[in-house]
Amino acid sequence: METLYDRIKRMDKHELAEFIYVVYQAGVKDGEQNLCDSPAGFFGCGYFLNDNAKVWMPNDKPEDLYDAFDI
Repeated sequence: METLYDRIKRMDKHELAEFIYVVYQAGVKDGEQNLCDSPAGFFGCGYFLNDNAKVWMPNDKPEDLYDAFDI
């Protein structure tokens, strides 16, 4: 199983830029709803990075995250 962290490490600069943008947009959406992550939350405890990359990016493309985060 490839983790999302491992997938990020093999992204080219264009994929990484898209990934950062999607995560940013998810943060903006959460901020509009007054939601935030605690240090032990989704990103803080490493859940997201240690999860299976195929769950979040089934087509192995950062664009898959738009559906995953409902953006």
